[in-house]
Amino acid sequence: MSDSQPVSRRRVKTRNGCLRCKQRRIKCDETLPVCIQCTRKGFECPGYKRPLKWSSKYEVGKSGNNSAAPKSSERVLQRTEPIHSAEPNLFESTVSDSATCSLSRQTDVHSAQNETAARSDPVFISTANSLPSNDIWTPSSLLRDDCGDSWTRTFIAQRTLSTPQDDDTALLWHYFSNVCPVNSCFDSQKNFLRVELGSLISSRPLIHYCVLSMSAAHLTTKQRNMMTITLRHRTSALSCLKAKLTKGFLIQEINNGSPLDEIAEILLGSILLGMTEGWHDPTQLGVTHLHGARSLFQKWITTVPARCPRTGNTITGIMSYWEAVASFVHNQSLDSISYLIPYSLEDEKCTIYVNPWTGICTPLFIHLAQVGILTRQRSLARQLSVGWGHVGPDMLEQARAIETALHSYKILPTDRIEDTVDSRTPIDHLQRIARVYRLVGLLQLYMTFPELHGGLSVDTSLTHSILNLASNVLTTVGVLPPTSGVYCVLTLPLIIAGSALQLPCFSTDVPASILQQDTYLFWREFVRERIKTVQEIVGLAVIGRAQKILDRVWFLADVRRAAEGPGQEWEYIQWTEVMSSEKLESIFG
Repeated sequence: MSDSQPVSRRRVKTRNGCLRCKQRRIKCDETLPVCIQCTRKGFECPGYKRPLKWSSKYEVGKSGNNSAAPKSSERVLQRTEPIHSAEPNLFESTVSDSATCSLSRQTDVHSAQNETAARSDPVFISTANSLPSNDIWTPSSLLRDDCGDSWTRTFIAQRTLSTPQDDDTALLWHYFSNVCPVNSCFDSQKNFLRVELGSLISSRPLIHYCVLSMSAAHLTTKQRNMMTITLRHRTSALSCLKAKLTKGFLIQEINNGSPLDEIAEILLGSILLGMTEGWHDPTQLGVTHLHGARSLFQKWITTVPARCPRTGNTITGIMSYWEAVASFVHNQSLDSISYLIPYSLEDEKCTIYVNPWTGICTPLFIHLAQVGILTRQRSLARQLSVGWGHVGPDMLEQARAIETALHSYKILPTDRIEDTVDSRTPIDHLQRIARVYRLVGLLQLYMTFPELHGGLSVDTSLTHSILNLASNVLTTVGVLPPTSGVYCVLTLPLIIAGSALQLPCFSTDVPASILQQDTYLFWREFVRERIKTVQEIVGLAVIGRAQKILDRVWFLADVRRAAEGPGQEWEYIQWTEVMSSEKLESIFG
């Protein structure tokens, strides 16, 4: 018999595994390009880059008599590898008007470098170079600026979740890295949906579950297995909203005068649930949440401290955008949005805060909401056999008042607009979007009420004037690069301008008729390409419905043109009627 002893196998440890396997405390097989452990579980393998780590070598007490070291309450983030390999962290923040203005005035090399670093970091980790010299970066408390909105450049780094669930961590990471850039027309430290909303995630369960639900719904387009997770988080968000509404709330100043009180939390929850209901199911319009948000907004706006104009303007713009996109998909009266009319007039002296959804032109969205309501009302009158040629004096008078407001609106000059701190979306992009929304408001108004044609031009036909307006809209859109953040708000303008591309009856002049057809076909193809681009950027299936609506409008217009003879008065097919008949109603936002 052999007296040899079995040879013990030494377990070789490795520190080169992927981050997810380390979090799950399992051995990583380190297979390239992604590990088998993550693939087998259906996780997205983060790769083998070294994660972001805290450095404490600059803290007082760690390096003896180092007089240059910061205070012990300060921490310095050092990037050892690209940020996308790091664990997601939430940075609670409050940003003041005065601090934001000082930040936007920084034009040195350091601020440019910080912007580049921030853009590569989904949660915008700021360094000392982006802070005023007297700011303290403390991990234990928030600093509040008494002279402005709660927007001080103070970040608190902490783990977002108290539970180590991989799904929730990945969803929050996806929200900050993918949802925020496409859910706002600009994205930087001034993006309310990133900074202020992000600061509520750790302390407000309603906002927490709304964000998780949004992120999961955004992923559903690419990962069909996200449906169960999406439903779970949305159900949790609805339960939190119901519990708060059942409990009730008092209209009082809390949180030391912070504008984001309990009413604001419920309001934001209603907005997030209502506006993203179509993300889960394109057939859902979120109208119930809109009705509730109207009541909540009117209660909350009266309690916002006067020193917090940014927050008040931001929520007002968000509600205006929601009303605008919702006005085209369900019937209502103009009185339903009367609560927004006081905000349709801008103070000519105040600086305009950039809004994540309306940019610099919140009043135009309020007027567009009025246009959408009147469009639906006239279509309803037609369906009730009142007659397309007949329109009540009240409706026509309301249309003329909106036309006057749109004509008198002036695009804001650059010196009145604060910087977006987003190199993708400079101020001139927002000014172009304002021009686009002003033109599409007029365009939709004239297609719905041809009686207003006198306000266009007495020397041209209605169809020629409509084509000119549509061409101006699409030309302005064509100048905007696909990298611009404003693409997330282009769907509705593309639908309205595209619906105007209805070629009227053939001209007796053959060369002129061919040129006319080529012009319409060129712009139709342009709209088709831009809608496809928007869908690729935003990543939501609901955008595809816009092209289905336009394809049907163009088809019906071409059939009518072939059936009618030259010289007959052209009647525009309303895209809202086609949308309803084809059951393609959606919130295109």
